[in-house]
Amino acid sequence: MSFLKLGCYISSLVFAVCAFAAPVAQNHQLKGLSCEGCHTQMPFADYNKCIGCHGGKEKLSTSNPQHSALKTADVPCSVCHKGHQER
Repeated sequence: MSFLKLGCYISSLVFAVCAFAAPVAQNHQLKGLSCEGCHTQMPFADYNKCIGCHGGKEKLSTSNPQHSALKTADVPCSVCHKGHQER
């Protein structure tokens, strides 16, 4: 991987953390999902469950520029999306 490509991925992640980090728990509760549905091993949500429910890495990586890092790496959702915190 080139340094330029790596720099783009890192910039995307930093931008996502600052601008688009969302309180995930509230959004999921509004859709009727329980904590135990995602938190199979406390205290963290199961990354594979996140990816599965949201259509897979390929769909996520093409649906949003901030998710482009998923094409080449397993970036935990919690890097950008905060479960119980506001932005």
